Amino acid sequence: MTLEDRLSTYLKDTSTKLAGRPAQVDVIVAAARPRRLLPRFLLAGGLLAAGLVVVGVLMAPPRRDEPDQPTRVVVSPFAELDGRRAATNEKLVFTVTSETPSYWRIASLDVYQDGIWKAAGNFSASTPSLDEASTRQGDRLTIRHDVEVVDLDAIWLPAAPEPVQIAVDDGAPITVNRETNTMTVPNERLDSNGLRYSVVSSAAVPTPDQLRGAPRVDPEIVGPTYTSPDGVPAEIQAHAHELAAGLTTDYDKVIAILDRLRSFTYVADPEAAPGGTDSAVRLLEAREGSDGDFASVMALLARALGIPSRVAIGFTPGEPVDGSGSTAPGPVTFEVTNDDAHAWTEIYFQGVGWVGFEPTPGQTMPLAESYSGRPQSQEAD
Repeated sequence: MTLEDRLSTYLKDTSTKLAGRPAQVDVIVAAARPRRLLPRFLLAGGLLAAGLVVVGVLMAPPRRDEPDQPTRVVVSPFAELDGRRAATNEKLVFTVTSETPSYWRIASLDVYQDGIWKAAGNFSASTPSLDEASTRQGDRLTIRHDVEVVDLDAIWLPAAPEPVQIAVDDGAPITVNRETNTMTVPNERLDSNGLRYSVVSSAAVPTPDQLRGAPRVDPEIVGPTYTSPDGVPAEIQAHAHELAAGLTTDYDKVIAILDRLRSFTYVADPEAAPGGTDSAVRLLEAREGSDGDFASVMALLARALGIPSRVAIGFTPGEPVDGSGSTAPGPVTFEVTNDDAHAWTEIYFQGVGWVGFEPTPGQTMPLAESYSGRPQSQEAD
């Protein structure tokens, strides 16, 4: 069956299954403090009631007997990064079959407050068409991929940015946040384990000239959340303006930020920031940090300059399975484990959309060479 046939069948099945259900669900991603500041037993998978009060960042999902609860609160995937890469780092979480390797995004975090990244948004019942890619300018690459979620143990549906079409094999309903194109399972499911689906994504692969020529972003279009320097530490703001001195375009400022951070050192488990010190400030002082630290700091430096930014959470491409080497023609199946969990930064350019950047030293995302000048590498993790 062709993808178009599957999309048509999925639309009909979804319309039937969603009849009589609430049209919209609020999903709140619980605030995520820097991962190393959380008690290790919480990161390893425990959802303990004490964590709700003492830590203030972990909140339990709705019980199975409460499927119609309109608001769903979940653990931020940012807070789970270290836990995924700890004791269960070799666990297979999903597979992707695609001709094009990519970062597989599960969520975007847009709100930074009191040293915490978090996100909240409306997730509505999805139709096969998620977004209108034809409205975007600049070069784009279509990525067709089939995903099978094995043991992700979360509500998210991994996909290459930016997904524009989806077809679930059994017609199971899903929900989507239209602002970020983040996809989740509806409230009656605890996680996405067992789902199989096909996705068409439209990845931005702009040239430096296209990004350099993008007009200054209107905050009213992208939203003030992404551009406001409110909550950005003064040290970060000063550092950002130092890096941007003499530069006139957002793209050149972003590259200056990128180059500075990539001159630092990646460490898997950096020391915790001293009491009262923002972890982003600690990274600039120590010149080392984890991938989550680098993603956070790059987003903050951009916001300090009024450049729309957010933190993306997901996974690196994974490893090709035996017999499907990454250089072979045709689709390749990638096995993605917890050890591939990763964070990076996304920057918004007017007319182009959200563009991914890899600030972690020693690692560069696929397809980014066209605008960052750095070939793919997976050395950091």
